[in-house]
Amino acid sequence: MVFVSIVGDFHSSILPLFYHFRNDITTHILVYDSFKHDALQAKKLQNGIKKFVKKYNLTIELFTKEIDEDSYGALTHLSNFIQTFITQEQQLLINISDGLANISYGLIKHLEPQGAKFLTYDRFDNTYTSIFDSKMTHPLEVESMNIEDHFLLKNIDILSMQNKEQAHKHEEEINAFFEKQESRDDYSDIIKNSSKGSLYEMYIYNLVKKLSYDDIAMGVKIKDIYTPDISIENEFDILVMKENHLHMIECKFRDYLVNGELSALVYKLDSVGRSIDEDAALMLVSDDDIYDPQIDTIKNISMIPFHRAKTKRIYLRGSPVSKTSRFLRDVDSLFQLDSKNLDEIALLNEPVIVEIDNQKKSINEYFNKLFGKNLNYFNKQDVLKVLNAKVNFPTDKSLLKYMQQKEFRIFFRMINRSKSEADILFIYNYFERYLYKI
Repeated sequence: MVFVSIVGDFHSSILPLFYHFRNDITTHILVYDSFKHDALQAKKLQNGIKKFVKKYNLTIELFTKEIDEDSYGALTHLSNFIQTFITQEQQLLINISDGLANISYGLIKHLEPQGAKFLTYDRFDNTYTSIFDSKMTHPLEVESMNIEDHFLLKNIDILSMQNKEQAHKHEEEINAFFEKQESRDDYSDIIKNSSKGSLYEMYIYNLVKKLSYDDIAMGVKIKDIYTPDISIENEFDILVMKENHLHMIECKFRDYLVNGELSALVYKLDSVGRSIDEDAALMLVSDDDIYDPQIDTIKNISMIPFHRAKTKRIYLRGSPVSKTSRFLRDVDSLFQLDSKNLDEIALLNEPVIVEIDNQKKSINEYFNKLFGKNLNYFNKQDVLKVLNAKVNFPTDKSLLKYMQQKEFRIFFRMINRSKSEADILFIYNYFERYLYKI
C-alpha cells in the first residue's frame, strides 16, 4: 500500500491513520508546503515516524515531498511523483484530512482517475471515511494507539515513567490517608517516606484508573525534540489516552490561588498541553477543600487566569477527596471516556458520611442562633449556590440581582451579615456533602 499524508493544521489527523494502516503500508509519502513552519513540522513528524518504523521493524519506505501549494505546476509534478509508486498490486490511499485545500484538490483531480482512495479522518469521533469513484463509505473506527506510541510518532522521547505498582499495592492505605486525614505515624513506610504531592498523584491515579480508557500513565517525563539542538523537557502527573486523544491531570497538593501561582500554572498547561495533543482536555486539581466543577463557567469571573483557562479547555478544580464520585463523573465527561460502568464506579466511590445526622443538628442550632431561621426554611440547592458564590467570590455582589425567590434573597443577606469566614465555610462544606449524599 502506498500511503500519502499531507501536513495541515492538525497532526492528530495524520498520525492516527498512519498508525491504523501501519501493517499494510509499504511506502509512505509525507507532503508539506514550503512555508518554513510547515517544513519544520514535517521534519519533526518524519523523524518520529522513522523511530516508530524502527521500533516495530516495519518494512516501510519513507519519503518527504516539499511543494509550493500555490503552484499548479508543483501540484502536477507531485501527482506524477506519486504515480511512480503505483503498480497493479499497490493500493493508493491519500489522507486529505485537514490538508491544505490546494494540495487536496490537485491530488483528487489527478489521481482519482488512477484509482486512488481519499481518506478523511474525524478526530473527534476517531473514525474515517473513504472516498472512491465518487462514493463515500460509512465511518469506520480507527485503531487507538497507546501513550508511548503517541509520543514516539510525535518525535517526543519518554525519559521516564513512574511505576504504577506502588499506587496499586498501597491503594487502600493511600485512600485512607487522604480521606481520614490521620497522622502519618499511623501508616506504613510508603506513607511516612513519600511527599504529600507524590501520594496525592497516586491517590488521583487510583481514582481515575477505574474509568474506561485505552491507556493511562503517571509521572511521565518527556523530551520534546524540535531540532538536534533544541528540545524541551516536561513532566506530566497523570496522562489518559482515549481514542487517540491524550488528556492530562495536573495534581497540586496546595491551594494555587493562595500561593498566587495560578497564572503561571495555566500558562504552562496551555503550552505543554497543545504540544502533546491539539485537542487535549486538561484538568488541574489542588488541595483546595472546595471542589467546584462550575468555577470556570461562572458568569462574573473577571480574573484573567480563569478566563484564559476557560477558553483553552483547562478545567480548574479543587480537591476531590470528599467528592470522589462527582470527580469521576467530571473526568469521564470532560475526557469523553464514555465509561459504561460509570454509575457503578461512582456509587462505589461515594464518600460515607456517618456524621451527617449530628452535623445537621449542629447546623440547625447554628442557623437558629445566627439567623433566627431553621435549616429547613431554605431551599438547599439555593443555599449551596449562594454559599459557593460567597466562599469563592466574596466580593461579588452582583449575584443578588439574579435571585427571583424571596427566600433566596433573604438568605443571601443573612450570609452577608456573618463576619466569620470560618462559619460560612463550615456551612458550605456541610451543604456540599449533604446535598451530594441525598
